[in-house]
Amino acid sequence: NEFNVDTSVLYSQFELYTIEQKWTQIALIQDLIYKLKEAFNREFEEVHQKKLQELAKIRERNTRIKQINYDIDDKTQVWEPDLSEKENPNLLFDVKENEVTCFLQFPIIKTNSYLFYI
Repeated sequence: NEFNVDTSVLYSQFELYTIEQKWTQIALIQDLIYKLKEAFNREFEEVHQKKLQELAKIRERNTRIKQINYDIDDKTQVWEPDLSEKENPNLLFDVKENEVTCFLQFPIIKTNSYLFYI
């Protein structure tokens, strides 16, 4: 298989007779899922690092292109590559101001010096 996860320890679905076998199968499958996730994350990180290296190379070339454009008085814009939000998992946890909507749950009535929640 693609991620080198050993499935030979699993029971066949036709061999699951007892509760113990079923619980063992569940534990084995959960372990395989964990190993698959780890393998995927390793592979994703490798590809992510390669992409970052390529983006750095492109930025270096773009710097040189901008210098050449400046020298020949060319005002052409140079495309700057960047990672999308989906490619940078850390951005998924950053909450932007425009993503937050607040709603007043209870109307507040102010009388004299007391606040009452309805």
